[in-house]
Amino acid sequence: MAKLLFDVGGTYVKYALYENQQFTTGQFSVVDALGKEDMPGALVEFIKKYPKLEAIGFSIPGPFDYYNGISQMQHKLLSLYQVDLKALLGKIHPEAKIVFVHDAVSFMLGVLSDHPEFNNDLVCCVTIGTGLGYTLADHGRVVVNKSQLPYTEIYNIKYRDSINEDYVSATALVKFAHNVGYPQIKNVAEMADLAHKGDQKIANIFTFVGMELAEMLNKKQQDDHFNRIIFGGGVSRAWDLLKSGFETMCHIPYTIVTDALLTPIKGVLKVVEEGTDKVYRFM
Repeated sequence: MAKLLFDVGGTYVKYALYENQQFTTGQFSVVDALGKEDMPGALVEFIKKYPKLEAIGFSIPGPFDYYNGISQMQHKLLSLYQVDLKALLGKIHPEAKIVFVHDAVSFMLGVLSDHPEFNNDLVCCVTIGTGLGYTLADHGRVVVNKSQLPYTEIYNIKYRDSINEDYVSATALVKFAHNVGYPQIKNVAEMADLAHKGDQKIANIFTFVGMELAEMLNKKQQDDHFNRIIFGGGVSRAWDLLKSGFETMCHIPYTIVTDALLTPIKGVLKVVEEGTDKVYRFM
């Protein structure tokens, strides 16, 4: 039977039907006809289209109860808050295995699925998007705590006058652009476009952030002893602009994941097929 896997992040949910070792992908909105977010309703209606499913899996951000399938998020996806998603979907497919995976963990597991050569090493995955995500994998198993969250973080480590995430993230990049006289800039893509067109002030911001990232990861390696860094997230698409600053100060081998559409989906599939005891290292 088929497995239905979801990557839940915002108003659109990405999905993949995995059957006969092939993925069929797409996405759908969780906003109803009146413009109101209705994640539970959208999921129920979508899943009803598939009468026979062996498993249903989710890559989903926290805070979330990953054992019981209950969202604790109050900053987004409010329609999911305190909804018993496992019970709700279990009524439709009582025969299906239902799993929930932290989004940073699923991304790391997806990378390990695509790069089996990393399964024999200690590697970290750094996702640079709106925030700054971090996971560690030891010989093919992601290191998590008892709540199935990444065991160690990087975003909230004290750095300069604040924390790491305030210096390395999409939010930080846009803030730095505003600070040097570009109040009109809304996102990193606009900044990258200006830098590629020769705007030196914007290019210097990317170089600076690359150097800050290098300093953070040099310090983090002293604690976690990883041998390779995997970069993902939206900001990684502008790696050509961060690269010079980063490589000036950090010499740890790294890999960039830019085509990441299926990466978290593959991570969820790994949990579905192998089970948490085989893919997680609980700490």
